[in-house]
Amino acid sequence: MSEENAPFFSVSVKNHDEVTRLTERLYEVTEPGAVFSKPTKSGEYTLITASEVTIGLGSGYGFGEKTQGQPDNAGGGGGGGGMAAGRPVAVVSVGPEGVQVHPILDRTKLGIALFSAVGSMLMAMARSKK
Repeated sequence: MSEENAPFFSVSVKNHDEVTRLTERLYEVTEPGAVFSKPTKSGEYTLITASEVTIGLGSGYGFGEKTQGQPDNAGGGGGGGGMAAGRPVAVVSVGPEGVQVHPILDRTKLGIALFSAVGSMLMAMARSKK
């Protein structure tokens, strides 16, 4: 990924033009170069890193009604924000034995999923006993 599209960035926007620019930047993250790294040679092997890319965007705008005593440009407003994140999920190796995919294990993500599942089961069991 380029320096402009770092593995994680988060920004706030103030108007519609900024939302448009942010949307364009977030879509740049989904290009193939963000998902697959450039091939790297190591002896007889060529290695390519595959990444998971997640993007999100939210925006909203509001306008008020003109009331007596307010200027013509009274009311209005808007805001929004977006984020993009990426993490490696596998390494693809191409060598004399063919193509192999080696998953990258994210122990933190697995731990969070495990604790969430166990917690949900315990809460469900406690509710069913009542």
